[in-house]
Amino acid sequence: YRKSNFFVLMKSQPAVWLGAVLFCAVIIVAGVMTPGYSHLHQAISELGAPNAPYEWLVRWLGFIPLGISFIVFAFQSQKNFSSKLPFMLFCLTGLAILAAGIFPTDPHGRRDTLSGMIHAIAGIALLSLLSLTPLLFALPPLYRISPQRWLLVFSFLLGALVLIFFMMLPNGISPGLIALHQKILGDYFEFWYPLH
Repeated sequence: YRKSNFFVLMKSQPAVWLGAVLFCAVIIVAGVMTPGYSHLHQAISELGAPNAPYEWLVRWLGFIPLGISFIVFAFQSQKNFSSKLPFMLFCLTGLAILAAGIFPTDPHGRRDTLSGMIHAIAGIALLSLLSLTPLLFALPPLYRISPQRWLLVFSFLLGALVLIFFMMLPNGISPGLIALHQKILGDYFEFWYPLH
């Protein structure tokens, strides 16, 4: 019953899957088509910076739909939880992604303008939510019907791993190291949220 319930949920609430797939496709295409861009050594936000050749694509077909998909998913998934906490976490995550898309980072990830500063604040909020959410989703009382034990353990382990990476984020030490940390957190984000 639980396994079939999971697949029914994914079919009836495709918002977060669609947003994640579109975001990944846009980021991959924009990264490959941007001369000199490295998916390994540069942050995704740099693809949406005002000087980037495909910034409109990344912001308006990547970040914005992903943010909206989280907000839609927050409303779609309310009936599965016994608490309003997941709804709030999904909405806040969506709002942080929307803010990151609406207010692009400055060239080279700098914070020279108001837009760059808002983008940085949205990024910090998003990374905080990405660290906190999986740990909270490991608590069975949040659910109306408790998921299988492996999903709770999986959430806890990934949440702990992301929290460790977040605490180790090398603030200003090396742009390459910062980009690598952001890439690891971003890859986790694209994997855990749709699965959950």
